[in-house]
Amino acid sequence: MEFIIILILLGNLVLTFLLWQKLSQQTETLKQVLENQADHLSDQLDYRLEQESQKKQTAQKELELALGDRLSEVRTDLHRNLTELRLEISDNLTKNRDKTDERMRQIQESNETRLEQMRQTVEEKLERHFRLDFRLLLRPFLSNWSLLIAVWEKCRVLLEMSAP
Repeated sequence: MEFIIILILLGNLVLTFLLWQKLSQQTETLKQVLENQADHLSDQLDYRLEQESQKKQTAQKELELALGDRLSEVRTDLHRNLTELRLEISDNLTKNRDKTDERMRQIQESNETRLEQMRQTVEEKLERHFRLDFRLLLRPFLSNWSLLIAVWEKCRVLLEMSAP
């Protein structure tokens, strides 16, 4: 019986050894499976992160393009509005210049008319005054005709000089 117990013990020992080897193999296999799954999950995570990064870059590029288009539209609108404003200002300045020129022409005509009236008035006053002065000057010289003619010539010269 001792022999059977030894055989059973030896069988137990061999079986324990085999179980231990099997357990070691399963542990190794499990480590490899877990490492493979970790690598696979890491690769998937990297892939998803890369996809998200690409999506963000694509969205950023689309946003930049949209902003560039909008900026271009705003620039075009601004240019058009500025051109319209320049034309309007130019038209207004032209109208103001034309009105000013017309008013200046009217003032100039009015001033010329007034100036002519003033000249006429001054000439009439000078002529009345000159006739009066001439009569007063002539009274003492009425007897002397040559002196009268000399005075007459001087008055005529003075009249010619005062005429415009």
